[in-house]
Amino acid sequence: MIVKLTDKKVAGLKLPGKGTRVVYDGETHGFGVRITANGSRSFTLDYANIHGQRRRHTIGNWPEYSAEEARNEALDLRREIKRGGDPVQDRRDGREKALAERTVKDLCEAYMARHVMLRNGPDQKKNARRMMDKVIIPRWGGRKLGTLKKADIIRLHKEIGAKHVYSANQVLTVIKAMFNHGVLWEWCATNPAEGIKRHPEDERQTWLDETQMARLDRAITEYGQDAGELIRLLLLSGARRGEWMRAMKADLDLEHGIWTKPAHSVKERRTESVNLNRPTLAVLKRVIASTAKDEPYLFPGTVKGEPRRTVRRPWVQILRTAGMVKEYTVAGKRGPLTRYRPTIRLHDLRHSYASWLAEDGVPLKTIGKLLGHQRSETTDRYTHIADRSLRDATNRFGDMITKTVQ
Repeated sequence: MIVKLTDKKVAGLKLPGKGTRVVYDGETHGFGVRITANGSRSFTLDYANIHGQRRRHTIGNWPEYSAEEARNEALDLRREIKRGGDPVQDRRDGREKALAERTVKDLCEAYMARHVMLRNGPDQKKNARRMMDKVIIPRWGGRKLGTLKKADIIRLHKEIGAKHVYSANQVLTVIKAMFNHGVLWEWCATNPAEGIKRHPEDERQTWLDETQMARLDRAITEYGQDAGELIRLLLLSGARRGEWMRAMKADLDLEHGIWTKPAHSVKERRTESVNLNRPTLAVLKRVIASTAKDEPYLFPGTVKGEPRRTVRRPWVQILRTAGMVKEYTVAGKRGPLTRYRPTIRLHDLRHSYASWLAEDGVPLKTIGKLLGHQRSETTDRYTHIADRSLRDATNRFGDMITKTVQ
């Protein structure tokens, strides 16, 4: 079909039932507009290069390009083609050159923008950004993607692992994921981190006993304030720190004892509904009563309209009161300064919640649902505690029968 292409004509062209079709201009040879079944329209130029090969070059999309602008560019391109030019090949060469020039920093930024910021939760975004800014970019940011070798990554993994095994494995995980996307986007041919094994990790689970929990509870009460209540909720519910810090009042149904966690705030990126126990509901009522009615967040941050970002300092202060820190000194301008290193982590409160349930005979499947585990393998770490509960139960039965028999 050959017509005089104008913006009005392009806008009124009918869509094909499927695939694409090209409507050619009546003035400029080879110039046309390609229309797809989903409604997109782009200007093209068909030509033959000096070798006689038929080509189709895409000039640009309508309406970003007007019909007149696209026609003028088509005329300029035809003059170049007569002099031996080949715009399709030029574009290919430019793309290949751009790919060859891409650096590790370019891949880091693309991975953050095109994957992490779209798919991951706030804590994962923060951790990925920190590892890139503190480790990956300072070390390799200027390196071309094709020059980074497996040996480079192994060396970095060993260096970090000599001091911090967990940090080393986290960095390796980010590098692997980043280069997997680089391969997917055809930025690089292979993933240089493929096949590199993680360092063995010792289990970092610390489960608080009854005495420790009582000391911690007293210290939280003594500390008071909203940060103390937040930490108490971690102790009572087994939820993740970030989930409580980003919790919104509208997601809490105190009448029925249900907390609906939106997918964007949950690590597994899916909506979860959690049953809340009576002590947790009592804490929530206190917290809600202490905040402004128009405040959407349960724990508002220092910036208006944003949630609380951290409880690091209150946590250390509470642990000091509970006697769960180790003292150490650092050099200061006026002499040694005393610092305090926690002997337990905030995440250990989640482990303690699960271990107490398992020890009390609650089925692992139920514990997994309460913790929001997507895979049963994640809950299996508490199997040995559940087994101990079963042994205790059968021992109680055995003791009872023994007394009866004797």
